[in-house]
Amino acid sequence: MWSHRPMAKPYNGQIVNTVIQVASKPPMVAVAINKENLTCDYIRESRVFAASVLGTDAPWK
Repeated sequence: MWSHRPMAKPYNGQIVNTVIQVASKPPMVAVAINKENLTCDYIRESRVFAASVLGTDAPWK
């Protein structure tokens, strides 16, 4: 389902538990994003996302 919510905020972030490698050539990964989340709308609109690996000692605040 596609949502046409206006992009009111320029930045958005989401923590996911798993990012998996799908292929090495070309480099490809998969993530699961809830289609009801604003993050999903942003990814669909821009067709890009970035993934960062957080350490176990990363602060939550």
